[in-house]
Amino acid sequence: MRQFLATFALLFAPILVQARPTVYSQFDTTISPGGTETSRGAAFVAAIQATPGTETDIYLQEAVYLLDNPVVIDRTTPLFVHGINRMGVFLVAMDPTLDMFRIDAAPLVNFAGVRFQPTKNTSPSSITSVGSVALRTVNTAPTIVEIQDSFLD
Repeated sequence: MRQFLATFALLFAPILVQARPTVYSQFDTTISPGGTETSRGAAFVAAIQATPGTETDIYLQEAVYLLDNPVVIDRTTPLFVHGINRMGVFLVAMDPTLDMFRIDAAPLVNFAGVRFQPTKNTSPSSITSVGSVALRTVNTAPTIVEIQDSFLD
């Protein structure tokens, strides 16, 4: 029984105890709402894919962020992406036929206050948006995914 508990603790301790930001002053706010949709999207993706542990809490201002998808999340630390307002922070997929976000590895991924739009770049008569995926997990280790106060269009 002791060996089982030790194994359980080693496997699941990283998931059960996650460091969470407690105030918004802990978030990275350097992604400017200025510039183009593409430049904002590139800055956002760069922050997600930064050296693990450097950009774990990202705060997005009101703007459209055009993402060169799929945005791959592959990290050993939790990721928190919070928008200032779910009615004004748009995460738009550049290619609606591909996954918008793909989680390869992460103990915790938390999105809050954003609007996912994986199909915005399709014409209304197009069927390419059928099967569009906003978030796909392909990880082999346990991952917690939280989506709070957000829209999926």
